[in-house]
Amino acid sequence: MNSYAGLRAQAIRFLAEWAKRGEVLVLANSGEAAAELALEACQDASIGVHNLGFREFVQAIAAYELNRRGLVPVSRVVREAIAARITADAVRSAQLQYLDPVAEFPGFPSALTDTFEELRLNRTPLDQLRACRRSGPDLARLLDAYTRELRERGLADHATRVELAAHAVTAGAHRFHGLPVIFLDLALHTAAESELVKTLGQSAAAALDLRLAPAGGAATTALESLQQYVLSNEPAPIRAPDDSFEIFSASGEALECIEIARRLNSFVEAGIPFDDVAILLRSAERYQPMIVEALRRAGIAVHCAHAALRPDPAGRSFLALLHCAEEGLSAARFAEYLSLGQIPDDEDAPTPALWERLLVDAAVIGGAARWQSRLDGLRHELHRRFDASEDEDSRGHLARQITSLENLARLALPIIDRLAALPKLATWSEWMAALDELANATLAEPDRVTGLLEELAPMSAIGPVSLADVLLVLGARLNTLRVQSHDRRHGKVFVGGIEDARGMSFRVVFLPGVNEGLFPRPPAEDPLLLKTQRDGLGIELRPDDGTLLRVAVACASQRLVLSFSRLDLLTGRSRVPSFYAFEAHRAAGGSDLDVPTFENLAASRTSSRIGWPAPQNAADAIDDAEFDLATLAPREKGAGGYLKRLPGRSVEALRSRWSRWHPRWKPADGLIVEEIGNDALERYRPAARAWSPSILQQYARCPYRFALRAIHELRPTERPAGIQRIDPATRGEIYHRVQFELLRDLKQRGLLPIVPANLAAILECLDEVLKKVVLLAEADLAPAIPQVWNAGVQSIRADLRGWLQHKAAFEPDWTPEFFELSFGLADTLGRDPRSSPQPVQLDDGFLLKGAIDLVERHSTGLLRVVDHKTGKVPTPKPDMVGGGEALQPALYALAAEKLLGEQVTGGRLFYSTIAQNYAAIEIPLHQWTRQRSLQVLRSIDEALHHGFLPAAPRKDGCKGCEYLAVCGPYEEERVREKSQPELKALKEMRLWK
Repeated sequence: MNSYAGLRAQAIRFLAEWAKRGEVLVLANSGEAAAELALEACQDASIGVHNLGFREFVQAIAAYELNRRGLVPVSRVVREAIAARITADAVRSAQLQYLDPVAEFPGFPSALTDTFEELRLNRTPLDQLRACRRSGPDLARLLDAYTRELRERGLADHATRVELAAHAVTAGAHRFHGLPVIFLDLALHTAAESELVKTLGQSAAAALDLRLAPAGGAATTALESLQQYVLSNEPAPIRAPDDSFEIFSASGEALECIEIARRLNSFVEAGIPFDDVAILLRSAERYQPMIVEALRRAGIAVHCAHAALRPDPAGRSFLALLHCAEEGLSAARFAEYLSLGQIPDDEDAPTPALWERLLVDAAVIGGAARWQSRLDGLRHELHRRFDASEDEDSRGHLARQITSLENLARLALPIIDRLAALPKLATWSEWMAALDELANATLAEPDRVTGLLEELAPMSAIGPVSLADVLLVLGARLNTLRVQSHDRRHGKVFVGGIEDARGMSFRVVFLPGVNEGLFPRPPAEDPLLLKTQRDGLGIELRPDDGTLLRVAVACASQRLVLSFSRLDLLTGRSRVPSFYAFEAHRAAGGSDLDVPTFENLAASRTSSRIGWPAPQNAADAIDDAEFDLATLAPREKGAGGYLKRLPGRSVEALRSRWSRWHPRWKPADGLIVEEIGNDALERYRPAARAWSPSILQQYARCPYRFALRAIHELRPTERPAGIQRIDPATRGEIYHRVQFELLRDLKQRGLLPIVPANLAAILECLDEVLKKVVLLAEADLAPAIPQVWNAGVQSIRADLRGWLQHKAAFEPDWTPEFFELSFGLADTLGRDPRSSPQPVQLDDGFLLKGAIDLVERHSTGLLRVVDHKTGKVPTPKPDMVGGGEALQPALYALAAEKLLGEQVTGGRLFYSTIAQNYAAIEIPLHQWTRQRSLQVLRSIDEALHHGFLPAAPRKDGCKGCEYLAVCGPYEEERVREKSQPELKALKEMRLWK
């Protein structure tokens, strides 16, 4: 027979004959397939028919022997824990060779567990395994340790249960001995399992072994032709297409699932009940969530044979705490725990929304003592600000912050102490006790976590293991919740893997995802046991995709629908149907088609698309969203008028999206004020408010970026964490701080200017200042890897020494005179004495604030402004204002003239690092530079006056922009569609070098 409907008909006849005489045993690949066969055969009553999946059968007949021998059956999590333990021991004792580079990867214990099961079920001798090349000796060593661990601990895995079941069958010591038995297309691929089934069949009163096999005869439908000729060398006769077989394609995987739901609704109208429909998946982990969502939208009940993976807030919260402990009590991990909403209920202290922000303000980074000191420090600071404030609103805000901080400390510090007290090395029993206590104390819903810990009970005596080993075993299971459906599937659409449906028959079967690379999957070797090794050991390969295709086709009795997607939305790449789609078309009697014709034919059977995910006919919509879009389709004027009467903001959202791509500039395009006479931005004009040159530079890159940063004051969320290396921003901060402290000390010691004669003493002073600044930085940043941090510090030291040597060799005539010369900044602590708390007023009344790194005086008395940089030299180099993005040299020079009352020759960008070879960009302060600088300020002033700050980035202006989440990544493309005259002044500015 080439379909399960035919096999089941044989089984029903066998059951009808033998059920009258007594009990009958039905064995299938899954218990569900066996139960459905029994129910179909005995509709009145199935008493006396034992229906079991193969693994259920093994557990049932091995139970007595397990109890007699005192063995404990173990689940997969325990077997993976044992595999992780013996692997860690082998790595520590340097016993592995071939597998050593990958032995500590997170997925290694899982892969090793699968390989162990195959080797044990095939009764592979260790000596024969050791003789295999490559991984053989390592696998033999690990398998020997694994088997010994099971034996010493009295644990029984599936392979042990199969051996005990075989012993019971041979001895006739089980309750099914002598019963007639039906084997419904069992998929057995190991020697031990095959021998068990053979022995069971020999001892049965009668045995019916049903398997798919090619059947002759003339096919009457396309489906029958497909079942007969699929993956056959024999050509299928050409026949006219009929409705028993269909192939369609959709733009993406999600739309493919929506189209399946749409066809399901039409089948129901044709009288096909849901429980006669199956959706079989080759990649269940990829397709099942989208299938379930599509059926939910269509209001179709679903039964999932494959366990669904869902995010588990409790597990993720607990995992965040364990990572917090592993990373030295990281505040970022603790903030992750807070954000997942699993804090135990406390009526006296409701959870405040400010906790994560307070963690950032407190700069808590690692160490139980530091948690206490940083929270105490922030508490004192808030109390000081509360006492000093005279504004009632400000005092109320500070009072709420103080209350929130006290609640945070009351919750966090005991948890931190618990995490700090976790053992470094302990047995699993000690770990389970500690983790169970931690889960009950920190989670609002700890049952999921404690249940997982209970599964590890057989591991109690094993140890010692570290926290890293615990995370390796529990990490994947805590991260996601595997939800198995236990409800009856009748009245619901069956959704599952192809193997889950083996032996079952449905009137309609859908087979999605028939794409190249998905079904069939690319050929790949088992990483631990290669094909050549399997051949040498006599181990059968797992079922290939061709077998799975035959199984899926055999499950359909009336109609089969194959589908594939045309685009991978994650990568934007086109997809093609796999050769299985072409093979199915051929086997169903289809005529030869070239690839474009085949793809066009499949695409013509659906109407929805990515840009408009809805059917052409609104009556075919599966939910309200599709109905709205189908009604809105541009066919006749006023078709979507009813949307104006809907509640919510749907119309506003559609209009906003339309206006962003409309040629005219609208408020949706940025910070744009349309009302005439609106003075909302007047107080932000450079003549009314002081701006720093670094902020003004943002305007030329993108006016909306300037608005978000300067006017809306948006900043990326800071998440404190122990740094792995010195990032560029931190490096620049340390570099500039050392420069300032060093120059101030050199001036006090009389070691300026920097000349060769003073160089030795100056370099010695540099090491003193660097050590002091680095110690303060270490206290704030808590570097995670001291060696990496020290290497970064040495790199800064080398750059600073090179800067001093460069100054002494090439610029001995320039004497540093003013350091960190600030103006318009409220905090002038530590600044140069000539600093001013008042902003500097330039021509046209423009106000500036900021801090000049260095003002140097030449031996002739001339002054110049220097801005030190630790990044890369820009290309092209600026001559005056750098397209509006290099304003610091010119504006700082103008400000220094006003502040010091002396003429300044110009500004200088000095890239004072070895990597940039101490390159300098000189910006002379002549008439053109003064004029261009003021023109930039006038352009910004005009933009603020007219309320026109659009999202109009320069070329590549969106790359690396932290505000992409606000305006999106397509602004460069969108701005080309907008009206251009309004951008004339901005475009001209960007041309000024």
